[in-house]
Amino acid sequence: MIGPEGNPSDDIREILTRWPWQGEGPRARLFVGADGLERLQVRLEAGLLQFEGVGRPDGGRPHGFDSVWDATRSKGGQVGPHAADAMREEAQLFHQRASAWFLLGAFDRASADCARNASAMQWLVENALPEIDPAPLQSVRFAAILLQARAQATGCARRGDTQGALAAIDQALGSMQRLQQEHDALPTEVAMLRALRDAFIPKLPSSQRADLEQRLRDAVRRENFALASILRDELRQISD
Repeated sequence: MIGPEGNPSDDIREILTRWPWQGEGPRARLFVGADGLERLQVRLEAGLLQFEGVGRPDGGRPHGFDSVWDATRSKGGQVGPHAADAMREEAQLFHQRASAWFLLGAFDRASADCARNASAMQWLVENALPEIDPAPLQSVRFAAILLQARAQATGCARRGDTQGALAAIDQALGSMQRLQQEHDALPTEVAMLRALRDAFIPKLPSSQRADLEQRLRDAVRRENFALASILRDELRQISD
């Protein structure tokens, strides 16, 4: 028989009562704790998630470092399965917090957590032992690139910067297409990014065709053929 392991002060019902569930999907809020530190909460139907606003989302200090990634890099050498799993699990924490920042409309902070994950997974793929399957690591990397593009594009759109939104999506698509060529994969995230880009293209005034054409010429000159292909598609679509 399972007995109680907590005490009455562990009950979060009072917190949930003050922040009622609205049935409209998760909501997020930022607050300052009694210790003066920022914390981010996401309200779920039967509870909540809480993240530290700065540093590792769960507030942990693995082996005295800010993150498992930092601790692993400090050792040098190739990364084994145990450390690789720990890094991937840590990346999931950062992705959850990035999603919470996105819900809150803190797009710059969401983008920062995503950029961190993309860099961490790239480093891990490059430094893992040969027997470690890179596919799950690349999956985390693709998810980070997608969410970062969504955050940057949404932030630009809210400021009325359609060109900035398109540039963020173009950059993410270029990164994903390079990864596709390296790993012979067509992730769902690429299709989602293309759909996101298509949602912005009708908002692009025809008078900005010259800007697109110049960006295309610059991409070809820099031999950035992935971006050039994307820009050609955009020009074709606004010509239809």
